[in-house]
Amino acid sequence: MGARYVSDHTRFIEEMKKNDPQVEGGQRRGRSIFWDKRVDLDEMRRFQEAEVQQPAYVYQNYVGPPRDKQPGDQVTEGTPASNKS
Repeated sequence: MGARYVSDHTRFIEEMKKNDPQVEGGQRRGRSIFWDKRVDLDEMRRFQEAEVQQPAYVYQNYVGPPRDKQPGDQVTEGTPASNKS
């Protein structure tokens, strides 16, 4: 069989680990900090139950008439009241 293909990236990583043997230990420590965690299932359940459902459109949190107007109020358009002639 022929030689197997080794990418440039793989060769780079292998050479880096050969030149600096502490790299792999650092990778393992980093993984343990961020990924290797015990999961508390009760805490996860309580967190999920306490979640607030996100509205359909997050940038609009109120749907209805303007808050300073009441239903049935007349909205006048045109020139402002101070400019009456």
